[in-house]
Amino acid sequence: MPTPHLIAMLRSVKPAEAARLLQSVTVDRMAVIVTELPPADLIRIILGAPADRAGKLLLGLPAEVRVTLLQQLTIGQFADLLPRLDPAITRELLRELAPRAVAEIVSSLPDAVQSRLRELLTPDQPVEFASALYQRDAANLMVRTASAVSWLDQWTGDLLAEVLGKSIQVAVRYRLDPLTDLDVDQSARRGRWQSIAGMLLLTNVAAAASAAGHAQALSRSGRPFEVQRWIDDRDSGMVKRALIRLTG
Repeated sequence: MPTPHLIAMLRSVKPAEAARLLQSVTVDRMAVIVTELPPADLIRIILGAPADRAGKLLLGLPAEVRVTLLQQLTIGQFADLLPRLDPAITRELLRELAPRAVAEIVSSLPDAVQSRLRELLTPDQPVEFASALYQRDAANLMVRTASAVSWLDQWTGDLLAEVLGKSIQVAVRYRLDPLTDLDVDQSARRGRWQSIAGMLLLTNVAAAASAAGHAQALSRSGRPFEVQRWIDDRDSGMVKRALIRLTG
């Protein structure tokens, strides 16, 4: 069947049949077809295909087509697709996206889907993924805690939170090793001290004694600074109290 006719057929039949047709052609011909097929139609086919076909079809796509397609999926479409795929396929697919993009997808999914994906992805994702996911989680915590929240610099993990009418800069720092006085110093140097009441350094690891001492020295010098370890919602009460203390 000529390629234009096959593309027309793929656009008109049900997703399950379209997926079967795509998988029946040679790899070279599939590469041509999916390049010419409108992305919306390819997404329709994959989302509507049985789970086993959807996963194999995704893996059979040319890498550049697959990545482009994944980048165009909405959060709702990810929530529909990912739970239906074999875990190994899910890991392989998401590994092709930028860690920050994967973290954004995961943290935006419904809780049940998100929980399964976190367990699935964390062990073999790069540290950049864990860092980006931690930043997203911390930002969500601030949204639940402060009256207003905005990013100052998403790449470094600096937020501005409005608490009791005061501006608090929140430095979100994911680390593999204990927090040091250098981490505290570097964060303090990024502080917008002319417009903030204080700074909270939020981290996933314990702080070395030197880091805690440096934070206390900053506070004594007139730049209120606190270091708070935060892992999950069990620690949220301590974070809220730290924010309130920084408002003076």
